Formats: sequence, C-alpha cells, structure tokens
Amino acid sequence: MKTKTKITSLITAGILGTTLASQGAVVYQSDFTGGSLGPAGLTNLGVSGAWVFNGTDDRTDWDHTGRNGRASLYTTNAFQSDGGFTLDVSFLQFAAGSRFSMGIVDASWTVDGGAGWLSQAMPGAYGIGLSTSGVVASTAGGDVLAFNDGTTAKNNFNSITNLSTAQGNITFNTLQTLSMTVTGSSYSYSLNGEPSTTGSMTFDTSKSYRFIAFLQDTSTTATNGTMEGSYFSDITVTAVPEPSSAALLGLGLSSLLLRRKRS
Repeated sequence: MKTKTKITSLITAGILGTTLASQGAVVYQSDFTGGSLGPAGLTNLGVSGAWVFNGTDDRTDWDHTGRNGRASLYTTNAFQSDGGFTLDVSFLQFAAGSRFSMGIVDASWTVDGGAGWLSQAMPGAYGIGLSTSGVVASTAGGDVLAFNDGTTAKNNFNSITNLSTAQGNITFNTLQTLSMTVTGSSYSYSLNGEPSTTGSMTFDTSKSYRFIAFLQDTSTTATNGTMEGSYFSDITVTAVPEPSSAALLGLGLSSLLLRRKRS
C-alpha cells in the first residue's frame, strides 16, 4: 500500500477545462491515494462494466457488472502542449480479453463508454496509445503502439496505423509499466523499462488531449468476467518542451557554465 501523500491530480478535476501546458510541466498525475475517481481527476463511463476506485490498494480496478462489460476511464480535464506529451502508466491486465488500450485522445471527441477509441477505430477519436489483446493487436501480430487518425467509420481499421510491436507483449497478471512520448514528428515507447523503440510520424500537437483507457471484457453471462483483477495504479502526463525551448534552455545553461568557468 502506498504512503498517502497526495489525493488529487495536479490539475483540479472539472474546473480548469483545457489547460495550456507549461513546457516540461507535469499536467496530470495521480497515484490514487484519495477517496474517489472525482478528486483524482478521472471520469468513468461504461456499459455493463466500470472502473472503480480502490482506496485500500490505491488504484482503480476493473469491475465487470454484466455480459460484455465495457468502460472508458479518462481525465476530466484536457491538456494542450505544442511540444507533445509523455505518458507514464503503471497497470495490470489480468488476462487476455477482447480489447484493452491506453493512451491520449483528442479532447473534442465525445468519449464512448461502450466502444474502444483505438481498438475499434472510433470516428473522431484522433489519438495514440498501446492496444493489447484486441482487434488492433491481433492484426498487428502482437501488442502494438497504434495511431487512430479519426477519419473513418467505426470498425474501419484503415484509419488505424500500427506503429510498432517491437516492445513485445505484456505479461498478464503482473504489474506493467508503459512510457510513451509523442511529438509533432516522432514517437517512442517502452514497456517495463526496456530501451525505447522510436519512429517518425506526423502528430497534431495543436489539439487538446486527455488520457484515456478502455477495457472490454469477454462476452459472458457471468457477472465475473475474465478481466476481473485488472487495474491502473499510477498515471502521469508530462508536456514535452518544444525544440526551440529546449535549445534555448541548452544555450542558457552553456552560457551559465561558460561564465562560471571564466569567473
């Protein structure tokens, strides 16, 4: 159990709306040491399934409440950063299931609690993330970092770009970590601290984004689906400095070191 040192996200839930991120700033962070999803800056929306706050273990748990349980978990606020974002997540997927994904999505898209924003190629759900044990993953040949350009109809997978499966597959029923960075021209991701896989892509950093996760349990008449036990324990979203800002910072540090050397 975590030491209960913080309760909420760094951005107050539902008050500030879209936040223009300072360069390099943490725009959202929660380790679930609170009393409910609301103070943690998160919203649950589901159909026969839900993400439920677990204050005992400081996490949010998957709760399968009926046949074909589905639910989205997402940050109440949205964030914008011209430099892009880094997403760090600690999670556990209990077993292979129909669809499971996490990443960032265009905040102007109305979140659907009954369909996967990434794995089902939902229209308008422009975003990037990791998809495991789902439709996208199976067509890519494994757990995949994927991009939805949001331009085609639901279940039209031409709008999904499978960016990489190079990190391999996650281990079920074991705590996993994902670190993903996206800028206007590139992506990188790492599972469980492995050396990052990087690549080039065009990504619209002028949009506002929110963290989102989606889980769809296997179709079953039982109220306890095969994904019971899945959870998230830490979520952090950090703004990436723009290249010009990073260059200016480096120039400033070099000048400072030079002045110190001369003095």
